[in-house]
Amino acid sequence: LPRAENQPATQDASLSIVERWERQERRDIPIDPARDYSLGAEDAPVTIVAFSDFQCPYCKRAGPIIEEVLGKYPRDVRIVYRHLPLANHSRARPAAEASVCADGQGKFWQYHDTLFENNRKLSDDDLLSYATEIGLNIDKFKQCLTSTETSSKVQADLEAAQNAGI
Repeated sequence: LPRAENQPATQDASLSIVERWERQERRDIPIDPARDYSLGAEDAPVTIVAFSDFQCPYCKRAGPIIEEVLGKYPRDVRIVYRHLPLANHSRARPAAEASVCADGQGKFWQYHDTLFENNRKLSDDDLLSYATEIGLNIDKFKQCLTSTETSSKVQADLEAAQNAGI
C-alpha cells in the first residue's frame, strides 16, 4: 500500500518515545492573548495548546491532568484551549459555539467546565440551561449563537488544528 507523504516508511522500534517525539516535525501555533482562552502565566516558558471537543470522553479525561500540571507548575506552564469539534460528535460544534458565547460574557472557563461535566447532555435546551445556571444573559447568549462571528471563531480553531497537523 502507498504511504502518506508525511508518514515515515517505518518506525524505528529501537527509539524511545521521547526520541521519536524529538524527531517529529514541529509547527508553531501562534498564540493571541486577546483571542485565546488561557490559564496560567502569560509569560510561562511552556505553553500547552489543547485542541479539544466538549463531547469527547477522552478530552474530558484530560481535564484533571491539565489541572494537576497547572497546580504543580503555576508559573511555568500556560494552557491554551482551542476548539476541535470532531465530525463524528454531532453536538460538539454547537457546544463549542455556545462556549464562545459564554466567553463573550466573561464566563468561558465556567461554561467549559460545565460542558465537560455534562458532556453527554449537550442538546440545545441543555446548552441554554447551562447558560442560565452560570448566570449568563440569555437574550445576549441566544443572539450570539446565531452570529457568523461565533461560528467563524470555532472554524478558525479547526483550521489552526489542521495547519498544525492535527
